[in-house]
Amino acid sequence: MSRIHYWSDLHLGHEFVAKLREFKDGPAMKFCADQPDPKSYGASTWHDHHIQEVWMENVKPKDHIWILGDISGGRNEDYALDFIGHMPGIKHLIAGNHDSVSSIHRNAWKRQGKFLKVFASVQDFARHKVMGQDFMLSHYPYIYNGDHGDRDERYSQYRLADYGIPLVHGHVHDEWDQKLSRGFETPMLNVGVDHRFDRPANTEDIIDWLRSEEVIK
Repeated sequence: MSRIHYWSDLHLGHEFVAKLREFKDGPAMKFCADQPDPKSYGASTWHDHHIQEVWMENVKPKDHIWILGDISGGRNEDYALDFIGHMPGIKHLIAGNHDSVSSIHRNAWKRQGKFLKVFASVQDFARHKVMGQDFMLSHYPYIYNGDHGDRDERYSQYRLADYGIPLVHGHVHDEWDQKLSRGFETPMLNVGVDHRFDRPANTEDIIDWLRSEEVIK
């Protein structure tokens, strides 16, 4: 039986993010002990090796996996597309600010063909349902809910408005795992790699989260 998975902010080939995630010479050894000389590789090598292992352990060929944006840091996008193309599962992309196919970019239409060779669908947002309850998918949290780090909120004009539907998102890295939105106190769940480093979220995780927020019984 196929499953559905949700993951965000892979940032493949992104040396800076890999170091922020503490993939420096030593820590990644536990994931890449088969490599002969750890110091001869950058942090992103260890980071991406771990992403590959986790993906292959959890996602089967007939599963669907929804990537909620930022497959790379932008410069290594072709590498990231090739990487994802070799992973199992039916892949879908909810585009993020670092994805050139996102509608925030003026020439996004020129990249659609390349992305659709890897992803079965490419969207800016989506709506899913579990146990009769709708939830939204977006790269970003709801509007007016901040960014990551000390930054003021970016891309406000491209964020979904909060109408009380639970939201699964990425973008904020390790800023929060889950929180209630400002204003309507709508549950929001961050499925970025920073918080889901050992495996992507799946439908059961979404159900557990919605139950914990008493959205479903």
